Amino acid sequence: MAFDAHVNFGYTTVLTPPSPATSGTSLTLAAGGGALMPTAPFNAVVWPASVQPLSTNAEIVRVTAIAGDTLTITRAQEGSTAQGIQAGYQFMDGITVKDLTDVQTVASQAETDAQTAIAAAAAAQATANAAVPQTTTVNGHPLSSNVTVSASDVGLGNVTNDAQTKASVVPNTAPTDGQILIGQTASNAYLKESVSGDATLSKTGVVKNTGINGVASAVSTGTGASSYGSACPIVVWAKSVTILLSAGFLATDIATITLPAGFTRWYVSAATTSNSGACIAETASGTLAGAQFQLWDTAGGTGTQLSATFTGPSGTGVKVPIVEQISTSFSTSGTLYIRQTSGSANNGTCSFYVVLTPAP
Repeated sequence: MAFDAHVNFGYTTVLTPPSPATSGTSLTLAAGGGALMPTAPFNAVVWPASVQPLSTNAEIVRVTAIAGDTLTITRAQEGSTAQGIQAGYQFMDGITVKDLTDVQTVASQAETDAQTAIAAAAAAQATANAAVPQTTTVNGHPLSSNVTVSASDVGLGNVTNDAQTKASVVPNTAPTDGQILIGQTASNAYLKESVSGDATLSKTGVVKNTGINGVASAVSTGTGASSYGSACPIVVWAKSVTILLSAGFLATDIATITLPAGFTRWYVSAATTSNSGACIAETASGTLAGAQFQLWDTAGGTGTQLSATFTGPSGTGVKVPIVEQISTSFSTSGTLYIRQTSGSANNGTCSFYVVLTPAP
């Protein structure tokens, strides 16, 4: 807060009064009177000649500018009443209530600031008293700067971190599609390996069987067959062949299915409905209505008949279940024979699905 300026003996008289006398805002002091006044702004008292200033005859004005002996004033300050100022009125830079109030305000604020500073100092001292001295050390590390603690500082010098442990057991290199982790006793770790042999594993988790004991399912032509499907992979012991039959073939082995090595006895799984079961015939195109077929374990129909005689499907997409003939397991040299026993006046492409279960 800025205080008003003051001078000693700042007293003179009015030469030219304000106009109007009770509301004018400019007056002129006696010659040289302006030099007797302090620097504006400041409050001054104006009252009649030859009397003492009283609340009934004096006015406090605020001088806002001085030009020579001419003053710019603001009337009726500090609760005083505007007077009809005349020439010869006394004019003085005197002490008013405002001067004392300004001092009190600054002193009160100074006291408040001092109390705040004292409290802050006391809090800082308390913090300092509670602080750990810089001469203190943590396992030999002084507290004069930031401390970096090692594993050995806390008794873990012989313990590997999690990343090191994982890297030593599980490789952190990127795998290729379909690889899985396989435990290795020799290295006490897991290695990335691809599924091989009779199955493959895709990156989406699909396992595909291609055979059993290294032998894939094979399909070959029989007498009278004009075309056939290629080798069919084993899918849960399912085998299929696709054959184009010409009208009129009789008592002919039209296709063979080579079974996987390693098993010598099998069960023919039972059929249940026209759309599911162990042995199903389905036309892919045309119709084989009238033709009849059987499943045998030897060529030429001289061995064991494994299924009842069934009629060829009568239209595209039609399925005919093959009812099993035997209830016990059968032995085979590794080949099944699909035999046509009755001709058809039609042509069509037919798939045979045979689901077998290896017997102990």
